Amino acid sequence: MKRFRKISGFLAGVMILSSFSAGALASETRETVFDYTFDMPGASMEALDSSKTAAQMESITNTWIDTSIYNTGKYRVVDASVVGGIFNRGMSFRLENGVLGKSGNALKITGNDNKTYGGNDGNVFRISNIKQINKKYTDYSSLDCTENGSFVVSFDFATSDLRVPFALRCVRTVFNNGGTLRETAALGKSLFVLNSNGSITVFNNTVSRANAGEITENTWHHVELVFSSSNKFGVKIDGRVVQQMTALEGAAAVGSLRSLGDAINIPVNYGNSTVSGGADTSRYIDNFKYEIVKDNLFETIEEDEANISVAEGDTVLMKSCSVLYVERTKKVSDLKAAVSGSTFGGNPMTAVVRGSEGELSDDELLSGAVSLELFDSYGISQKIFRIADSYETIAELSSGAPEIWQMKGGYWTKSDFTADQAASCIYTGSKMGGKTADDKFMVVKNTAANSSNTPSFNYWILDDGLTSNAPFTVEYSLYIPKMAAADKASNLYMYFNGKNSAGSSAMDTVLKLAPLPKNGTASVYNKNNSADKTDVQLGKWNKIAVEADPAKNEFTLYVNGRAMNKITGAAVNGITRIRFGLEGKSDACLFGIDDFRIHQGAYNYPMRDAVITLTDATGKFTVDNQSVLNGKIKAKSDSVTIADIAALVGDKYDYRIYTDSSFSSEATQLAEGNILVVNNGNGLYAYYDIQPEPSEIIETLDDGAPEVGTADKKGTWSRGSISSAELANCIYTSSGIGGKSETDSFMVMKNTIANNSPEANLNYWIENSKEYTDEEIEIEYSVYIPVLQQTDKVSNLYMQIIGSDTAGGSGRYYAYKILPSRFGKIATIQNNANSADKKEIALGRWNRIAVKIIPQSRKFILYVNGEAFNEISDTPLDKLTRICFKVEGASDVCSFAFDDLKIRRGAFNYTEAAPVFEDKNGKFVFDNSNGYFSATSAGCTAEDLTAALAGYDFRLFENDSFENEVSSFNAETVLVARSGSGMYSYYAVPEVYVDAEYADGGSADLKTLKLRLLYNGTADANDALISVAQYKNNELAKVSTAAVSQFEKDNRFTFSVQKDADSQTAFIWKKGTLQPICAAVNVPVE
Repeated sequence: MKRFRKISGFLAGVMILSSFSAGALASETRETVFDYTFDMPGASMEALDSSKTAAQMESITNTWIDTSIYNTGKYRVVDASVVGGIFNRGMSFRLENGVLGKSGNALKITGNDNKTYGGNDGNVFRISNIKQINKKYTDYSSLDCTENGSFVVSFDFATSDLRVPFALRCVRTVFNNGGTLRETAALGKSLFVLNSNGSITVFNNTVSRANAGEITENTWHHVELVFSSSNKFGVKIDGRVVQQMTALEGAAAVGSLRSLGDAINIPVNYGNSTVSGGADTSRYIDNFKYEIVKDNLFETIEEDEANISVAEGDTVLMKSCSVLYVERTKKVSDLKAAVSGSTFGGNPMTAVVRGSEGELSDDELLSGAVSLELFDSYGISQKIFRIADSYETIAELSSGAPEIWQMKGGYWTKSDFTADQAASCIYTGSKMGGKTADDKFMVVKNTAANSSNTPSFNYWILDDGLTSNAPFTVEYSLYIPKMAAADKASNLYMYFNGKNSAGSSAMDTVLKLAPLPKNGTASVYNKNNSADKTDVQLGKWNKIAVEADPAKNEFTLYVNGRAMNKITGAAVNGITRIRFGLEGKSDACLFGIDDFRIHQGAYNYPMRDAVITLTDATGKFTVDNQSVLNGKIKAKSDSVTIADIAALVGDKYDYRIYTDSSFSSEATQLAEGNILVVNNGNGLYAYYDIQPEPSEIIETLDDGAPEVGTADKKGTWSRGSISSAELANCIYTSSGIGGKSETDSFMVMKNTIANNSPEANLNYWIENSKEYTDEEIEIEYSVYIPVLQQTDKVSNLYMQIIGSDTAGGSGRYYAYKILPSRFGKIATIQNNANSADKKEIALGRWNRIAVKIIPQSRKFILYVNGEAFNEISDTPLDKLTRICFKVEGASDVCSFAFDDLKIRRGAFNYTEAAPVFEDKNGKFVFDNSNGYFSATSAGCTAEDLTAALAGYDFRLFENDSFENEVSSFNAETVLVARSGSGMYSYYAVPEVYVDAEYADGGSADLKTLKLRLLYNGTADANDALISVAQYKNNELAKVSTAAVSQFEKDNRFTFSVQKDADSQTAFIWKKGTLQPICAAVNVPVE
C-alpha cells in the first residue's frame, strides 16, 4: 500500500505546480473554479442518506465549503434515474477523517446499487450549475479557457473494491462553435471512469489497463486530467503520464472545447456490478479541483520527478544510499532543514521524522529518531531513509603501524615476502611530499632478488564487515618518490578478492599503477585497462578511492577526487579481502600508503573533499585549481606575504609553504619557486606553485652584460649570423646618454656591415618549459637612438616574434618597426610595419617600448611610453620560441641602445606610465601633458626644485645634450625623471609658460580671460605691452591690450575677449618700439 500524508488547508486559488509542458509559454496563470478539500473548520460529519430531506442535506453540505467563495444550494444527492428523484436507496455520502493514513477529511461513498440505468447515473452526489458555483463566475464566457488555453481537473481517490467502478460524470461540456459558446452532450458524460477491468474512460476515449498502470485497492492515487482548446486530452496518475496529450474523439466535429458544463455527478456505482451487497465497496475522493489556464495551450505533459536533496554538514554527517548518518544532539527541525531542498514535480516535499513510537516533533532531539520519510505534494511517500549514528568505518590505518598477523578478519597479512624483506612494510615518518616529520605512513617495496616474485599485503575484512553487499569505499593516500631516469620501477596492483555469485573464489583487478621515472609521473590504469588511464605525479601524495557496489557487480575508481569510467561486470560480489601486489624488483621504487580507510557507503561522506579548492576572498591572488597536484597561485601585486597566503587558505585546511619541491625546508618569506602544500586532514593533498608577483619574470637585462653566444640555446642570447668581427653589435657600455647616470649600464646594438646582408640580429631563446601557449607574454624595455645629422646613414630597427603556428609550422611576426629620421629629432615607430598606425618618438632620449602577446585570443598590443597602439588580431603564432631584434641597413652612427629589459609570462595588466610630477611647495608649475615646467618666481633654485620633487628620481641638465648638470634653469634647461621600471620623462623650460582661466564677461558676446605668464627668458622685459589677438575663420576678430612697466617672473593680466574665437595668441612687445621681447605664445581657448 502506498503511504499517504495529507497536505491540508488548500484554499481556492492556490495551486500545486504540475509538470506540464506548454506549447507556447514557459509559465501560466491558473484560475481555480473550485477546490474541495473537505477540511473547513466545523465541517459536518453527518451522512447524506435517505433519512435526510433536501433542506437538511443542503445544511450539511454548506459546512463543507467556504461560503465566502462558493454559492450555497449547489450540492445535493439525487437519484439521477428519476428526474428530480430523491436519494432513497440506502446509500450514503459523508465526510470521514484519517482515511488510509490521510490527515484531514475525505468524502466517503458508501453502497452499491447494483443497477444499470442506461444513460442515467443512478444514485449520485451532484455538484450542479458549474457556471455559478464560484461567486466570481456567472456564465460560461467567464469559464472560457480561450482559444489558446486549457483546463485541468485533478483529485485524489481510493477504493476498497476495484470491482466497483469509480466515476466522475460531467453532464455536458461547453464548446465554441463559430464564436458562440454552447453546451452539448456530444462527448458523453464520462469525465473519468475507472472501469472494473482496470481501463480508464475519459469521455469517448479509453486508456488501456496496460497504460493505466497499477491502481491498487485501499491506496490513495492522484489523478490529473488535462484538456486543451485544441481538443486534446492527457492523463497523469500519481505523477506518471498514462496518456500523453492526444485527440479527444468526437470533439472536432463540435468545435473548440472550452470548459466543463451543467453539473458533475459522483455516482455510488457507475454501470452494472455483480458485487454482492454485503461487500465493502467504499470509495473516497479528496482535493477535488477544477482550474482554468487561459494563457497556455498544453501540447504535452511531463512526468513528475523526485529530486531528493540531502545537505551534508553538522546534522547529516553522511548520506549513503537509504541511510542518513546524523549527529544525535541535533533537533528534528535541523534534519528537516537538511532535506528541505527535496522536490517532487517541482514542488517542495514534506519530511516526517519518526521514532520507535511514532512521529517526532520539530523540537525533539534526533537521539530517538529511527527514520525520515519524504512525501510529495500529493501526500504520497516518495522516499524513506533509515537514521543511523555515524558512518560505520570497517578498517582504518592512519597514524600507527598495522598489526601484520595471520590470516584473520580485521587484520593485515603479507605474503610472498622473503625473510630479508622486513623493509617491505616499514612504518616511518619523514617530510616526503610535504608531510610533517611526525606524520607516519606505511612503506612497501619489492627488493626480492628474483623479479618474478610478486609479494603482496592484504587486509582481511571482518566476517560481518561487508556481508550485506551494500556499497562501500576503500580510500588511501599514495606516494611514489621521484627517481632517476635510469631507475627500474615496480608496478603496484590493487585487487578485490572474495566470492562470486556461485560461491566460488574470484578476484577483480581494480587498478594498476605503473611509475615512469624519466617522466616524473605514474600511470593509473582503470582495471588494468591500457585505454583508460590517468597520470599522477611522483614526489607528491595522491588520493586513491574505489567506490564499490557488490550488489550491482560494479565499482568506480577515483584519482585525486576525479572519477574514471565505471567498471561493470565485476566478478566479485562478496568481498573478503583487499590485496595490494608488487610486480618487479626495484631498490629505488617504493610506495608510501597513509590514511587507509574502508567504510560503508559511497565516496561522499563529510570528511572527504572531492577536490581541494581554494577560493580567494582577499582579492590579492588569482588561483588556478584545475590541477590538484599542479595548482597555481599568482599574486596580483608584488607586496603579498606569507600571512596573505594563510588568509587565502583559511581554517578549512592544513597547509605548509616550502621553499621548493624538495619539501626539505619551510619558507619564511615568499619567493619564486615556493610550493604550497594543502591537505584536508583525510589524506587528500593539493600542491600549488606560488608566483609572488603578478607575472613571472623569465629574463631580465639591466646592469649586467648578457652572455651573447652564437648557438641557438634555450634560455640564452645569441647574435644570429653576425661574424666574430661584429662584436660591436652587442656592446654593453655606460656613458650617461639621454640623461642616464654615468654608472647605469646599457647594451648598444648597431649594424656596421658594408653589405646589408646579413642584418645584425640579437635573439633571446625562450626555454622549452616557458614557451607557454596558454599564458600571456610581455616584453618591455627602454630604447635610445641618438640624434642624427642630415648626411648620416640610417639603420632601421625591427622587433620580431618568432615561434610556431597551430599547425606546427614555423612563422614570424613583426611587432613593430622604428625608422629614425635625419631631419629633426624624431623617429617613427610603426605598428606591425603598418604605416597607417604610427607614433613619433624623440631621438636623443630614452623611450619605453612594451609588447603584450595574448596567445589565447591570437593578438598583441604595442605600447610606446605607456600609450597603447591599436590592438593587432590574428597573430599567426600560438607558441613563442624566440624574440629577435634586427637592425637593417649599415650605419656607423645610427645605433640602438637597450636597457631595463624584462620578459614576463602570466597575466599582466600593463599600466606603466611616465613619472608625473606634482608641485609640493607651491614654487613650480608642471605641465605633465606637454612636458614643461616653470618656476613661479625668479628666486627659485635647484634646492627648491629638489624640495618640490621630494621622492622623485630626477636630474637637471643645462640642455638636451645631457652633458652638464646645473643648479639653475632657463629656457634651455631640461629636467629628466626616471621611473623604477626604466621609463623616462623629459621636461623643458619654456621661454614663456601660459596658463588661462575664464569667467563670465557680463554680456552675451564677451567673457573674461585671466592670463598668467611665467617668463623664463633673458631679454629686457620692462615697459612691456601685452596683446591678445583673437581669430575667427582665419581672420582677426579682436585685439585686447594691457601695459606693464615691470614684467615679472610671474605676471597676471585680465582681458575682455570674445566668446566664440577659434584661436588666441599672446604677443609681448617692447613698449614704444613694438619689438618682440620673446616669441608669440598660444593661449588656449575655453
